[in-house]
Amino acid sequence: MYRFTIRDLLLVTVIVALAVAWCVDRSRLAGEVRDYETIEMPNGPGISGPGMPLKEWRQQQKEWKEGEVMFEKKWNAMTDAQREQEGHRIFGPPPTSQTPAPNPPNPKGPNP
Repeated sequence: MYRFTIRDLLLVTVIVALAVAWCVDRSRLAGEVRDYETIEMPNGPGISGPGMPLKEWRQQQKEWKEGEVMFEKKWNAMTDAQREQEGHRIFGPPPTSQTPAPNPPNPKGPNP
């Protein structure tokens, strides 16, 4: 039967510690690379955009979703009159032009 010496146990401990440290460092580096990958943001059909760090893009998407949820809660709590007023505040009043169309259609057909 083989008897382990303290030297053997220390050697195994050092080897396991190095392997664990290497795995932790690899996973940390992979996370950093993943966070700073650059994605190409589309800028119209076929035109590539300037690129944005993936971490920044994810944060922007998170903020947009939070804003949408907040707006939806606020919108659902409003009455119809308040919604109309808020729509006018955001988009401006609807057009109220009383001028006639430049060439109104002739109900009898085109002139000869």
